[in-house]
Amino acid sequence: MTVACREVGFRCHKAIVCAQSKVIRDCCQEASVREHTCVVKVKCHPLVFRCALEYLYTCDYEFHLNWDFPTRFLAEGQTVPVDTVDRLDCCELSLHLQVHVLANCLRILALKYFSAYKIVCVLQRASFPTVFPRFVREVYKTIPKENGIVKRLLIDHADKVICGRRSRNHYDGRFPKYLFNEVEEFARDFMAGRTHLTTPLDDYMGLSDGRIPTKSWYC
Repeated sequence: MTVACREVGFRCHKAIVCAQSKVIRDCCQEASVREHTCVVKVKCHPLVFRCALEYLYTCDYEFHLNWDFPTRFLAEGQTVPVDTVDRLDCCELSLHLQVHVLANCLRILALKYFSAYKIVCVLQRASFPTVFPRFVREVYKTIPKENGIVKRLLIDHADKVICGRRSRNHYDGRFPKYLFNEVEEFARDFMAGRTHLTTPLDDYMGLSDGRIPTKSWYC
């Protein structure tokens, strides 16, 4: 069979792909009946499907910047980080997010969770004040679903960094006030996910110096 993404066609085996994606299997059956050939069209960047296809064959996929995958940050109103490492981390997170979205659309459950794991790995090493806010904006622009897996991962990562259970990676003490002001949905999710907090959200938004009251971050 062939899976077409924009102008790129991927030749692959029905036994491998259709067995792991009911969506592609159904599309393949419809295409075969209509055209006597099996060509399935998928709406995504070719590199995103290439990663998904690599996973279907090997249970893993690697990040690379071929196929003209956009290296600029995808959310509106944001600039590309000046630091090369930060720029690569932003691009890699964007790729894993798109793979996650594709896996969800194609109902490839294992890839959905594996791409989420890849996101966690990048966040653990990435700059918190530079990369993390950009990725938060991109996630909340890309994923409309409430309480999605990646959104919960963002809350968990921020919580662990603030509580000192994960490397701060140049932690910015102004967090979360400035990001709460920009992404209100993230602020609501963050506070809802940290039920042991005693300080109301309005108190965080009103801190004059941007600091977080330390006592409120611990049970």
